Amino acid sequence: MQSSEKHTDEKIFGMKNISLALVAGQAGCLTLIIVFVAVFFGLWLDNQLNSKPIITLILVILSIPLSVLAMLKLVKSAVSRIQPGKFTAVEKPQEDRKIGRYEED
Repeated sequence: MQSSEKHTDEKIFGMKNISLALVAGQAGCLTLIIVFVAVFFGLWLDNQLNSKPIITLILVILSIPLSVLAMLKLVKSAVSRIQPGKFTAVEKPQEDRKIGRYEED
């Protein structure tokens, strides 16, 4: 493999890793936002209705499946935006083909 091809492959691999990390970060931030909104809204409602922990607990418990569904939707939309490129399958190194480590297709 030539040096420029190796550098290009490493660059593509690094960009894929960065995009996966960004999707994971977005999902984590989305979960935090949903839970914080549930907590603060629940505390506010509990203060208004004088029902201290009940509404907050209910909203926090309901925020768990909501955050899971939101994460799934986020990941699904991120995956659908991925466009297959030149390197969709694992390529066999050229020097390994020459010495017989892989069977030719």
